[in-house]
Order: sequence, then structure tokens, then C-alpha cells
Amino acid sequence: MPTPIDPAQFAAISDSLPDALLLVDPKGSIVALNRAAKKLFPSTHAGAHLSSCVEEDNEALCRLLRSWRRAASPTPGTLHVRRRMGEKSSAILRCEGTAVAQGHAIVVRCRTREDAAKPFAVLNDEIEKLQHANHELRQDREYLARRVEERTLTIRESERRLRGILEALAEAVICFNREGVVLSTNAAADCLFGYTGGDLPGSRMDALLPSAWRDGDLLTEHHSGSIEAHAQHRGGMEFPVELKVRELILQDETVFTALITDITERKAYLHNLRHLAERDELTSLYNRRYFHDELSRLMAPENRRTERPISLLFIDLDNFKYVNDEYGHAAGDEVLKQVSELLHSQTRNSDLLARIGGDEFALLLCDATDDEVDAIAERMRASLETYTYTCGSGHADVGCSIGIAKLETSIPAEQILGRAEFACRQAKNRGRNGVWRFSDGDAAAAAAGTHEMGWLRRIKRALLDDLFVLHAQPIMRTHKNEVAAFEILIRLADEGDDLIMPNAFLPAGERFGLMPDIDRWVIRHALELVAHDQRTLSINLSGTTLAQPEIADYIARQLQIFGVAAERLIFEVTETAVIANLAGTAAILKKLRALGCRTALDDFGAGMSSFAYLRELPVDWVKIDGRFVRDLATNTVDQAMVKAMHEIARTLGKVTVAEFVEDMDALTILRKLGIDYVQGYYLGHPSATKRSERIAS
Repeated sequence: MPTPIDPAQFAAISDSLPDALLLVDPKGSIVALNRAAKKLFPSTHAGAHLSSCVEEDNEALCRLLRSWRRAASPTPGTLHVRRRMGEKSSAILRCEGTAVAQGHAIVVRCRTREDAAKPFAVLNDEIEKLQHANHELRQDREYLARRVEERTLTIRESERRLRGILEALAEAVICFNREGVVLSTNAAADCLFGYTGGDLPGSRMDALLPSAWRDGDLLTEHHSGSIEAHAQHRGGMEFPVELKVRELILQDETVFTALITDITERKAYLHNLRHLAERDELTSLYNRRYFHDELSRLMAPENRRTERPISLLFIDLDNFKYVNDEYGHAAGDEVLKQVSELLHSQTRNSDLLARIGGDEFALLLCDATDDEVDAIAERMRASLETYTYTCGSGHADVGCSIGIAKLETSIPAEQILGRAEFACRQAKNRGRNGVWRFSDGDAAAAAAGTHEMGWLRRIKRALLDDLFVLHAQPIMRTHKNEVAAFEILIRLADEGDDLIMPNAFLPAGERFGLMPDIDRWVIRHALELVAHDQRTLSINLSGTTLAQPEIADYIARQLQIFGVAAERLIFEVTETAVIANLAGTAAILKKLRALGCRTALDDFGAGMSSFAYLRELPVDWVKIDGRFVRDLATNTVDQAMVKAMHEIARTLGKVTVAEFVEDMDALTILRKLGIDYVQGYYLGHPSATKRSERIAS
């Protein structure tokens, strides 16, 4: 059996000692010897048998070795050095043998008779050191072996868990190298690209994502966010995906991991959402918001560098109310659809036709002279003059009045629309079924004339003279009798002591594009009132304001001016405003949240696609539409709807607010459903605030 003591280690320890030391195995074979032993036995070497250098026969030598191997401490013995040629006698050696390495080796110390009296302490110390070093070495090896085994098991378990996670992911995961060769995938990736398990590795990324690989996005965009690209299915079908690419260093090799999501449904949903946001649901014409945005775009200074003639036609049906009253709303809807088709047939490809009200239409005509515009308007009037709606045995002539206004760079888009509408009313006042072009002579009458223009004047005066009045309605915690926040509401002071409710003047503010100014007035004065208060305010933002990206910067400046903490503000947006401008609204809400403000979605549930986009909106509060709360105590369908809205909101990490709580029965049901906050006349009416006072409960 080989000795566990390293011969080199033995020599390193014993070479400096004066005594001859030999390391032998139990059978007498010499494993190692120090310098003194080599001098004493010049013809002996490692691997030789001890009998080759002493006179004793094998039997005597074996007895001595057995006694040394069994001894618990150094045991003396006598050996005679084998005589060399010409020597008459052999030198007598005083020896000591000690078993080491648990009896697997013997250290033999030899001295001549002259040196026998010298102590053995140094040898014993060195032997003990050798045994201790050997023991520590063995322990170190065992510890390292255990650590390697534990680490190997940990790595294997981590790999197993990682593989389990990757296989459970709904998103496709592909690992590839800088040359674009696929190294590994998960099951979702195989399914997404139409491969069976194990076939995808070895493929090339330029075959799976040709446009992204060709443009270099897969290697150059890994440091940024997500990108969109077109993927290639194994069957040849192309589909849109979203990519998130990250760079990794594995075993000194650069690899890339791509997280791939199929966004086909999202694209279709956004396309449908854009259609809903831009189009009138009944007629499929463009709606008022899109028309207003396009009008504003055309009026922007960067788009008016050339004197490009642009005219606006405002078309109002003359006898539509008669159709509704006589034949019902279903007949009215049918008339609107037929009239829309008739008007659209009279337009050019470059024209923009929109339904902007119940029976009101608007048409933008670009690159048309006044004579051409007049001709188009006359054709439309004539086509509707001859149009007759037939319902059973009855029929109705509809007809229309048309107002024309020319776009001028010095006049805001809202005022151009107002001019066209004023001209249309002038046509109606002159007997209907006619066309009127707005002229300089109409400007004075328009400024002081019609009802809408009167509201425009009053709103502008209120903004200038601070004639708006703020009210505050408490928002209560459902399970505690305490106020969580106040919703800020606006009123308009009349010439007397009366207050005008917002539904009277805000539609005119929307029509004439004054809502951003009104919203800024509310933000500024609300912050001024609570600059030294500790209450939380909830402020509404209109859809027109949400179309202005700079509103977030304005709010940040006002917070700094009045020294109000951002977390004390909640900004509400309506579901209608979100649908009209989902991307822009989401961007502004993110900026407001970055400031520290909270956000709320108002009138949730008013639209058919409420749940679809709630996940994408960065809102903290969800205010359930009051139509589902008002009759909650008697309507089980409303109860189910409110419960569903609350559970969805909570799942997405948002809190819920129920509006229009008007009795104790509704409050009791809302508490059982777990609604977080409640608001309504039963809990507190809106209370007026004075400009010189802070908001009071």
C-alpha cells in the first residue's frame, strides 16, 4: 500500500537534520531518505529495500519492522551497516523506528554508536509536525471535495430552476451569439416561430427577425428599452413582435438574450382603439376631436409657411329634429348615415369630412379657391335639398344650411370654427337651405351675437378677472369616518349672486379651445388656496389639456411656486379623454407620477373597452362611473359590475372610488364590496371656497 506521506515533503523537513532518516513502508521498501541517510548509505536509493544497506537477514529485519510498526512511541533497535568491498567490519547503528500515517509508513532514525547519546527530541518534533501537516492536508482535501460537490449540486439546481422558469414563461426567450446563431430557446419561442422542440437552436436570427437583424437593432439596441420588429414564422407568415435584448458574458463569451412578445392582438386592438378615438361610431366619419386636432395642425405656424388656401364648411341639417320627433331616434340615426354617405360622395380625396355634433358636420377644403369652395358648398346644399327620407308611408325633407369661413394665420383654429358656425346660423336665419360665407362685416356681430360666442366672451372675462369659484367635495374613506381628499369643482360667478354650473359653460369652453386655460386657472388657484394646508386635492384635467404635453411642466412649476408637496395632488382624467388620446394621456400621467402626484381614471366603466386599456394606464385611483352606483341598492346588475370593476382594479394594484353615493343602503353595499373610497351627496355636498381662504371641509 503506498504511503500517504509525500516523499518530497519528507525530504524538505528532514534534509536539514544531522541524523540519518529513512521513510520505509511496512515491508521494508525505502520510500525516501534525507541527505544524512544518503551519506550513511551511499549505495542506497529510494525504491531499494532496507536489507540492501544492512547486514541483518530478512527474518531479523522483518521482526524489527513489525515491532516498530506496532509501537505507540519511538522504539530502539540495532542495525549493522552492510560492509563494502575491503571493509573488515560493519558499523553498528543505534536506530529508532516510529510508525506514522496510521501505520502505513515507518520513519527510521539511524545513528552511529558515537552519536547514540544525542537526544531524539528534534526528530520527534519533526515527525509530529509531519504527521500534523499530513492530517491538515487530508482535512483540506476532504473539505474542498465537499465544497465542490455542494457547489455542483447548487449549480445543477439553479440550472433546473432556470430552465423551469424559462419554460413557464409566456414570452419567447432566445439566446444567440454575435454571429446571430441561436444557442438556446424556451418552449414559447419554439411555438411562436412554428418549430418543434429542439429544432430552433442552430437557426439564424436573420431568418427569424430579418428586419431587426438587417438594421442592427438586435446588437446595438440591447442597452435601451423595447423595440418593435417583424418576425418570420416557419410557415412564411410575418407578424409583429416586441423585443427586449440584453447582453450577457458567459464563460468569457458575449451572448445576447432576446425576450420576444407577439403583439399582433395589441396592434389590432390599438388600430381599433384609434378608429374609435378618431371616428364617429354611427357614421364612420371623423369625429369632432380628430377634426379639431387636424384643424389645429393645419393652423400651426410650421404648416402655414405658404399661402395655401384652406376653407372650412359648417353644415347643419335643417329638419333633423322633425325626423327624430316624428319617426323616432332610430330613424334619426338612419338619416344621419344616409346624409353622411351623400355628403362624402361630394368631397375630394384631399378633403376632411367630420361629424362634430348631433346633426352638425364640418368639412376642411385644402387648395381650393373661393369659387371652388362655393361650388362644392352649393352641390352639397342641392344634394340635401333633393334628399327625402321615407319611413313607411311617411316621408321627410331634411335639407341643410352651410356656413363658410376661410382659414387665416392670425386667427386661432377655435375661432375659425366659430366663424363657420356663425355663418351657418346666418344662413338659417335667412330662411335655411342656404349658404353663407363669413365676411369682415360679420366679425362684430359674431363677437357680440350668438349664444356660444357670448359664452366665449364670458369665459375669457372670467379668466381675466378671476370670476370662477372653486368648490370642494370630500372623498371619504369607506371604512372610516374621515376625509381622504377633496375633489375640486368649478363654478362661474354670474353678474348677481348666482353661480353657473359647469355643464352650462364648459361645452363652450371645449368648443372654443379654452379648456387648457380653464384647467390652468383651477390648478393655480387651488394650489394658492392650500399652500399652507395639509389636505389632499383631486383636480380634473380635460381632454384638450391632455393633448398638450407641456401641462406636466406647468404643474411642476406651480408646485414649486406655491411650495405644495406633489403627493398632495391627484389628477383625474375621464375615460372619454383617454380613449381619444391613449398614448398622449399615458405619457402625461407618467410625467405627473414622476413628479410625485397621484393619478385617477374618472367615469370608469363608461366605455365598452374600459377593462382593455386599464392595465396600460399609469393611474393610482379608479373612479367608478356614478351610473353604476346611483341605483346600487336596487340593481343587482350594477352590484355585479361594481364588484367586477373593484376586483380588476385591485388585481392591478389600484384603489377604487365610488361616486354618486346618495344613501346609506348604497354605502353599506360598497363597504361589503371592499371599495376603498366613496364620494357623493350623502357624504358631503360641494362647498364653496373664498379666494382669500383655504379650502375647508
